[in-house]
Amino acid sequence: MIEELRLLGFFVVRKGHPFSSEVDLEWRISFSLQERKLICNLTDIQHKCYIVLKMINRDIINLDCITSYHWKTCLFYVIEENNMDIWTKKRLFHCVNVCIKQMLLWVENEFCPNYFIPEENLFDGRINSDLKSMSKSRLIKLLKDRFESLRFINTSKIYDYVKSRGSVEKFQRLQSKSKIEYQKAVYLEYEKMNSVTLCYFNSKIETFYKQAKGNTCQFIKYVWKELHNIQHINTITEHTPEETKHSLSLLIPHIHVCLASNIASMAIQHPNPKVLDFLLLGTISYFMNGGLIGQLKLISVLYAIDLYKDCEWFLNNLDDEYVKYNPSFCGCIH
Repeated sequence: MIEELRLLGFFVVRKGHPFSSEVDLEWRISFSLQERKLICNLTDIQHKCYIVLKMINRDIINLDCITSYHWKTCLFYVIEENNMDIWTKKRLFHCVNVCIKQMLLWVENEFCPNYFIPEENLFDGRINSDLKSMSKSRLIKLLKDRFESLRFINTSKIYDYVKSRGSVEKFQRLQSKSKIEYQKAVYLEYEKMNSVTLCYFNSKIETFYKQAKGNTCQFIKYVWKELHNIQHINTITEHTPEETKHSLSLLIPHIHVCLASNIASMAIQHPNPKVLDFLLLGTISYFMNGGLIGQLKLISVLYAIDLYKDCEWFLNNLDDEYVKYNPSFCGCIH
């Protein structure tokens, strides 16, 4: 594992030391690829331990001097310094307490060692006497309250879940509510991603419009080239090819709809019926690849050329539930 991590190299990030007089000129070493690999290799219980620590930090400790990154570092050290036999389902809260004890020791010494460069203090510039005192008292209280401290985690029903283990009915009720909340959270996140994607796409479209100077064929060429570029980009910064491909794939449906809409617009204005049919036939797959937006745009094109029966057929075949809950929406700048 160490050899694998070494081969990944490192990044330099524009961030100076908090005590430096040249903080704006300095860079620091980043081992983000190594951190990601270690996180991805955690066992189920180790991962759950990290999640619980993050919840505790956000809802109970809630101090700027201790961050999720400090807890991630703490977890790495605790895993390294303890045998694997402690990482079992029954001992989850014991593992959480071991991590809290380690963090308490670091706070008392005002020194949190970087996992990859142990001589670097991650508390530098973050902790003073007041924050140290508050951090210590909250960590000590956590160790004293043990499992009962989970009652103060606001954004999760983790306490209720553990307490409900003796009752199948309570557990199923909690599980049912959690599924609904999970679906809502995923929907909101996906909607947010769509919004960011469309903002980027619209800025690109505006640029292409200006460059094309009203020439639809030229505009289509620009959009087509952008689609080709997105499909052939291998990686961006430290992201893996898989992550890059997944992120850029969010743009592809919008590009397909944009291309198909403009080609359809040209087709409708063409005097030759054969050219019209040929161009429209070519746009159908692009419209269908555009999800709900593409299907609705296709229906509007069919309506524009008086194919009312086809419009009715497509509308009748749209899944009402899919339409209702699909977070796709038109992000047209007009």
